[in-house]
Amino acid sequence: MEINLWVVLALLALHFIADFILQTNWMATNKWKDSDALVGHVFVYTLCFFLFTGIVSIITGAALIWLYPFLVGILHYFTDKYTSRWTHRLWEEKKTHEFFVVIGFDQLLHFIQILLLFKLLS
Repeated sequence: MEINLWVVLALLALHFIADFILQTNWMATNKWKDSDALVGHVFVYTLCFFLFTGIVSIITGAALIWLYPFLVGILHYFTDKYTSRWTHRLWEEKKTHEFFVVIGFDQLLHFIQILLLFKLLS
């Protein structure tokens, strides 16, 4: 499948829903220290990408690679594992600007992973 503006927008919207809307307060505040919170968040996140892959496959008739959501989930786990610890430390130190810079960096990493993997595997 060709990656075009609509695919990019759909993937970024999916990321927003999976990473922010469906992440509970407990997941968000504990994933830096509690592997259950992190794994729960990544499970829900990855499930969203599996559903997206299935829906796109049905709609387009394209045989998308099912490895895509799995790899997105693994990369999301490792990105959040480290950035959540980093942001927690910055928040505790009341380094607000640095905290938001790392949040932005975290999102940039996720966007690169999502789009690059889609391009490489589709």
